Amino acid sequence: MLLADSLRYQASLRGAQTAIVDESRDWTFTTLLADATRVMSRLNTWSPTKRRIALLCSNKGEHLVALFGVAATLHEVVMLDPKWSQTELKKAIEIFSPDLLLIDGDDARVDELSEHLETMVLQSALETEGGVAGESDRSKVVVGEGFRARAARDDVFAIAPSGGTSGKLKGAAISHGATVSRFLTQLVEFGIEPGDRFLVCTPLFHGSARSHALSHLYFGASVRILDKFDPIKFQQYAGETTATFCVPTMLNQIAKLESVKNPNLAVIAGGAAISSVLENLIADRVTPRFYNYYAAVESGPIAIKRPQDNGADESAPAGFVGRAVFGAHVTIVDADEHGVGKVQIQADFLSSAIEGDVDEEVARQLADEGVYQTGDLGSLDDSGRLYLHGRADDVVISGGINIHPREVEAVIRGTFDVDEVVVLGIPDLRWGEKLVAIIAAPTKHRMTYDLAKSMLVDHLSRVKIPKEIYWIDEMPITSMGKINTHQLRTHAQNQVKK
Repeated sequence: MLLADSLRYQASLRGAQTAIVDESRDWTFTTLLADATRVMSRLNTWSPTKRRIALLCSNKGEHLVALFGVAATLHEVVMLDPKWSQTELKKAIEIFSPDLLLIDGDDARVDELSEHLETMVLQSALETEGGVAGESDRSKVVVGEGFRARAARDDVFAIAPSGGTSGKLKGAAISHGATVSRFLTQLVEFGIEPGDRFLVCTPLFHGSARSHALSHLYFGASVRILDKFDPIKFQQYAGETTATFCVPTMLNQIAKLESVKNPNLAVIAGGAAISSVLENLIADRVTPRFYNYYAAVESGPIAIKRPQDNGADESAPAGFVGRAVFGAHVTIVDADEHGVGKVQIQADFLSSAIEGDVDEEVARQLADEGVYQTGDLGSLDDSGRLYLHGRADDVVISGGINIHPREVEAVIRGTFDVDEVVVLGIPDLRWGEKLVAIIAAPTKHRMTYDLAKSMLVDHLSRVKIPKEIYWIDEMPITSMGKINTHQLRTHAQNQVKK
């Protein structure tokens, strides 16, 4: 059963049950179906044949309503990040070539973006022909009329961008069938029952929050959406929540809270490496049901470090991220003499293609062989435990967000009019890795961090702006004539310790 058909089924079975609650309103499964039907109708009126729609919406119930509405059409939906700058949004629109922008009416950029692309305000898609839908208008809508899955299982449902903060923007094409296959893996691994409640703490634009929220609705559970993460709100809802997804920066804040113990709560974490100290804090102060989730947008879930693995073997090598998830076959290819090589996954829930700035060989393997190489270096032991040994490239993962240093370096060069700049990540308890920039420039060209940050804010998303900027006289050079990044990383770490 595909996503659209699942909503019709759940509405018929438990129509009065709460489906979604956000900061301003709530939906039952019946009203969710009604609003999704409106979106479907408006999109089909716009175009009954397959087109591409870009969705730009913040964390609110309408975001999920829109996804269900698209799922009942032949259209594909491209996910756009509301936190992207205007320049980044235009870049994404250029790369993915959507035919329509479905945008949150509360987004202040709606007028400017409408100059570049045909635009439909999401809230207007919930209107009837008579104007803004009030209760009387809504009663005229036949709930679920014509609402069904029209696309085939192999048809693309969503284009999920990856590397939007990396300078190598690409999009994973996830089919309707792969979407549901990911739900099945979540069902087996975490358990989802009607009446369960999932708390959305991270942006719905990101794959994990979106997938877990939709899977809970798919299986008849409920979803509460936070417009942004707030540890006090987490504390408020922790007692009634059965599952949530968080990144390490959030976990650090949660671990400091009082009175959040809920042994029935499954805390699923991902996005960056998590220390054993933090794992133990969450298990002790919040819940023993702590899952470390290793996943990628292109592949979906890869491996899970399950509750029984946490602290089970203190002698285990560092980098243990769990065992392969249900439905996945994980292998190591091109391994060296120590068994360390590229992490590769094969599963029904892989994306079917990758668009944009992508490694051609990775895209070919995905399309022709049905396998995906994550870009991580890893090893497997005899019991199937997966260990990561770092990235095969230089991506920095900070606060669960992938950041490509080269894009940030290019912006700094152009903005500050400097030639030599290195951006890298250094270990950080709060962020996993903290982005820092080291710039070689004469004293007269140097500036305070606050001034530098103010100059970068118009060109980079907040997460791309380095947390620290260090100025030096000249770059250290290796014997090969290259910048000595190892020495720079040591310099940055020493500066942090001061």
